[in-house]
Amino acid sequence: MTNPALNAKMSELAGHLMAGGLTASEAKKAAASTLLVEVKKSALLGAYQNLFTILLVLGIVMLLASFGKALTGKGRSLVQKEQAPKAQSAQDPVPVLALPQPSAEPVGR
Repeated sequence: MTNPALNAKMSELAGHLMAGGLTASEAKKAAASTLLVEVKKSALLGAYQNLFTILLVLGIVMLLASFGKALTGKGRSLVQKEQAPKAQSAQDPVPVLALPQPSAEPVGR
């Protein structure tokens, strides 16, 4: 309430409300609540504007980084490249596959 612009606006609004038929105390309360709503709305809009600006700058930076990675070919690919099969050397033993052993129980029971 030490802001002269706020006091002038509140006095102007209270005078307008008193001309509309409200008492002085009712007009003062209504003017204070109206100004409070306006201050909250402007603060919220300012915060949204700042948030939008920050997110816009961040999005542009990410877009430029994405283009940079695509142009240079650096970074992780989405699809992994297949590994070429290794050539077996003569020293590597050939793997022996184990066959399943037949069960001792007779079939058909």
